Amino acid sequence: MFISKDEVENNDDSLTLPILKPSSASSQLEQGSFNPFDYQRNNKSSRSPGSSPPRVVLRSVRMSSLTNDLLNSLGDETAMRAILEENRDFLLEPLEEEDSLAGSGSIYTPDMTRLERYRAYRKSVEERLKASKNEKAKAVLTAMKVYVLEFEDESP
Repeated sequence: MFISKDEVENNDDSLTLPILKPSSASSQLEQGSFNPFDYQRNNKSSRSPGSSPPRVVLRSVRMSSLTNDLLNSLGDETAMRAILEENRDFLLEPLEEEDSLAGSGSIYTPDMTRLERYRAYRKSVEERLKASKNEKAKAVLTAMKVYVLEFEDESP
């Protein structure tokens, strides 16, 4: 979803949004060459070299890529909705799966019910929206929140 330099130079319309370059990890992820083990080793960690990376780290990388895609689609509601739909299972996993990511560093605890996880999600997102000063980040976070909360009242 990135616009090439040639497309920008050949386009008479003015661009209202900056073009975001993907981070190294998200670019590698999109190209299919991303290796989570190399990524983790490049970020100094207390993990031993042979152990597998935590799911939280992999989830964070994927969330960064998703956020980048949404930022690049701001203003195009259809494209944003398509991105959210493509990532539905990923976005809902921590809310719908009891044992998905509860634990260290998570806003969810293993003993939370589905309803309690949605409440924790709503509270966390609202706090992040209040604290954010970046309007584009707020727009992306709001789009994700609205989409995710559409599933709150559905039966599991």
